[in-house]
This record gives sequence, C-alpha cells and structure tokens, in this order.
Amino acid sequence: MTRSFSSTSNATSAAGNVRHLKDLLPEFRAADNTFWKWKQQLELLRNSYRLDDNSARVLISSRLKGRALAWFHSKAEHLTLSVENLLEEMTRMFDSRPAKLSLRKEFEARVWKADEHIVDMRLQNQARVMNFQSKTDLLKAFEKVNPVIKRFNDLKLRRDGLKSSDAKTETSSAKGKSTKCYKCQERGHIATHCKRVVMLGIY
Repeated sequence: MTRSFSSTSNATSAAGNVRHLKDLLPEFRAADNTFWKWKQQLELLRNSYRLDDNSARVLISSRLKGRALAWFHSKAEHLTLSVENLLEEMTRMFDSRPAKLSLRKEFEARVWKADEHIVDMRLQNQARVMNFQSKTDLLKAFEKVNPVIKRFNDLKLRRDGLKSSDAKTETSSAKGKSTKCYKCQERGHIATHCKRVVMLGIY
C-alpha cells in the first residue's frame, strides 16, 4: 500500500514538473529527419532542470505526436525503459542521418564534371592540401594564395597611408598660409612663385 502511494505521488510530482516545461520542448512527429535536434533540446532541458527519469519520460511521451507517438505505444516496454535506453531506441528508429563514413565514401566516389568547382575557398584549400603528395607540390600550389591576414594588413596600411597623406596635406596648407611673399607682402606663397606683374620697378 505504501509502495503504491509512493509511486502515485512520484507520478504526480513528475507530471507537475513537466507541465511547466512542455512549452519549452517542441512536438516530435517523426515527419522529417529532425530527431537529433529534438534530442539535443530534450537533453538540455534534462540537464538544466535536473529532471529525474520519471519526469523526463513523462515529458517525452507528452511531446510525441503522430507516427512517433504510435511507435511509443507499440510496445509496453517503452513505458518502463530508462530514459537513456528509450532515447537509444528512438535514435535507432528515427535518426536516419547517414554516417560520416558513408558520406565520405560517397564524396570520394563522386565524379566531378569538367566545369564544376567548389565555391567555398576553405574547401578549395582543403582539397588542394589533400591532393598533394610532397611538400614541394604543396608550396607550389599555394604560391598565389593570399592569406586573409595579409589582406587585412594591406587594408590597414592603406587606411593608415590615407590618414598620413591627409595629415601631410593639412600641414602643407597650414605652412602655405603662414608663408609671406617679400615682393607683394601677401601670404600664401613665396617670392619665386609670385604671380603679380612687376610694375614701375617697385618690386
């Protein structure tokens, strides 16, 4: 009798905990290949709110819909599995992402067309690195590659150069204003650059 009351109170407590978290976990319908993302969100909630197995199991069952819910109720043992084992079963059933090894084999077996190229520069560089057998070939291939750092430094130098040229212009204009011509007594130029016409032998 005591054990029955304890299990009932645990279930009630778990249901109470889940009621507040249901809105934080999206529904999973097994309609597309998004189980891995849904599982990540579930694990984040479990760790953040320190859910025990009962609460996590209730949360999982409350967010399953459609084909996923039909699978969950297809076997009675799904109700008694630990959360880790339940998630493993769900991964085998719904996570249909191809393995990295199979993706790599598929990529290696791919036949490239003559006019086809990789758009991403990082992937291009990686392909070059993997294609060369010796250090000499590798260095030769990267002779004309400009690193991002160099471009950044060039841009910085160009910007600094513009600033320095502006400063020089300001300095020269300031000097020009303080210069005085001893022929016409006007400021802004020197006597050798004086454009005033010499009249009556005054200058």
